[in-house]
This record gives sequence, structure tokens and C-alpha cells, in this order.
Amino acid sequence: METMEAIRTRRSVRKFTGEPISRSQLQTLLEAAMYAPSAHDRRPWEFVTVTRPETLADLAEKGRWWKMLPQAGTGILVCADMNKGEKIVPEMHLNGCSAAIQNILLAAHDMGLGAVWLGVCEGSDLEPLVREMFHLPDHIRVAGMVAVGHPDGQPQQPETRVDLSLWHEEQW
Repeated sequence: METMEAIRTRRSVRKFTGEPISRSQLQTLLEAAMYAPSAHDRRPWEFVTVTRPETLADLAEKGRWWKMLPQAGTGILVCADMNKGEKIVPEMHLNGCSAAIQNILLAAHDMGLGAVWLGVCEGSDLEPLVREMFHLPDHIRVAGMVAVGHPDGQPQQPETRVDLSLWHEEQW
């Protein structure tokens, strides 16, 4: 799949068949994430993968937007290690982790898998639950989670997402 085709056709998938993805597919997704750009090449990301059905079910109960996790079969928690870089604004680590999440989403799409970015970030009511559940150290911040699995159908493709009125040249 060409890059622009992947960007144009990738959609958030929230319905899955329940068939698990393979370990090699999961490794490929993590490798894609690790090729993301990061400030000063600090590579701040850390990943917690979740495939145990009971853990996925527990997560689905906790987050009202996470109901698809048991059917997806895989959750990837993407975290930022805030100790990976002095003199860097902390949000830069989260930016790098966001790029890693986008790489996971695009790689999953390219592999014929479905994925959706699940919101769980510092300040959300779910973040303390996730921190406790996965025993995250204090220097680790949650950037987000991705549900990945085999899609049950494909989301409808919109005609276009391009709105050139959002393009400002030289100034607002």
C-alpha cells in the first residue's frame, strides 16, 4: 500500500471478529511505532501490550469507550518515559508517543488489521485506573492506548476529509 493511500483510507475500527492477532503482527506494530520521530531522538516511548482476555474485559468495564477491547484481542498502552531527556519540554515526549501511535494505526491498516486510538491521558478519569492496573512508575506518563484486531467489516469511507478553508498562508 502506498503511503498516501494508507493515510487516506485508514479509519478507526471499533468492531472486531475476536480472532487474535499473531505475535509477529504485534511485534511488527511495535517496530513501526519505534520508527516514529521524537524530540532529540530520545525515543521516549514504552509499551505495555495486553492480550489476556480477563485484562481486556476489565479494561472494557472501566472505560465506556473501550467496549471493543475484548473482541479486538489486543491493547497497546503507549507511555512516555519522562526521564529520557533533560532540557526537553515534557510535552515533546508526548508528541513523540503520539507519532508512535499514528505509526501503529497506519501499520495495522497496511497489514489488513483494524485499530482505534483510545483516549487515556493524564488528567482523564481513566488515567489513575490505568496507572494502578499496570503498576506504572511515577516517571511514566500515559499517552494513549490502541485497540488492535481483525476488523469485522470496514468502516465507511467518507468522500473526502480535505477542507482547504483550514489552510492559512503566512498568517491567520
